[in-house]
Amino acid sequence: LASGGDSVAVATAYQADTLIVYQRDSNGELTPVAYLRDGQLDSQGNRISLEGDNKQLQVAPDGRTLYLYSGDLLQQFSFDPANASLTRVSSQQVAGVSDMVLGADGNVLYVSLASGSVSRYSTHGALAWVDSINRTQASALSNASALQVGADGSVLVIGQGLALLDAPGLKNPVYQADGPAVVLLPNLQLSDAELDALNAGAGNYKDATLVVERVGGSSAQDHFGFKD
Repeated sequence: LASGGDSVAVATAYQADTLIVYQRDSNGELTPVAYLRDGQLDSQGNRISLEGDNKQLQVAPDGRTLYLYSGDLLQQFSFDPANASLTRVSSQQVAGVSDMVLGADGNVLYVSLASGSVSRYSTHGALAWVDSINRTQASALSNASALQVGADGSVLVIGQGLALLDAPGLKNPVYQADGPAVVLLPNLQLSDAELDALNAGAGNYKDATLVVERVGGSSAQDHFGFKD
């Protein structure tokens, strides 16, 4: 069970595994408004897999995005209260999740593995892995079983010992394969002293080139452009 905004979500493992969303009114009364069962199609025709005993569930602060781990599958769902529908946004295979928790602003999902690691995922758009730390870097992460996020953004991990991790916010855009365009440099200004001196000091950048390439090498499918 998890809640965010006026939404309360429950993931059941009885008979047909089911993800249920309730809405809470001003009196605290709960009304079921949307659900998905294991094997059912979501609002976009995606067949949903919910089977698994070790379920972990988180709800974004606005109550409109849900994160469910079940059966080695980490899934992100959007909830639309207008038409009472649930839609899978993204999914990825992750084995052995022991706990997961959202940061206070909902921008980061922290996931611990019993094998001894903690990962961060960006929640901007589709869920995207950002980075990890494991037991070779902090021995207390061995057998990591529970997470808690502090008001200052630090992450407390309970494992073989206690580990307090400094987790600065994700201020830079995170690129996602097949995702929407990402603004890399919203206020970039470039200048060249020699080109500025041309044309009697008025400058001339004709035939000048700018090369942008992602770390790890370029791909023919990469596209870079300018936004007005």
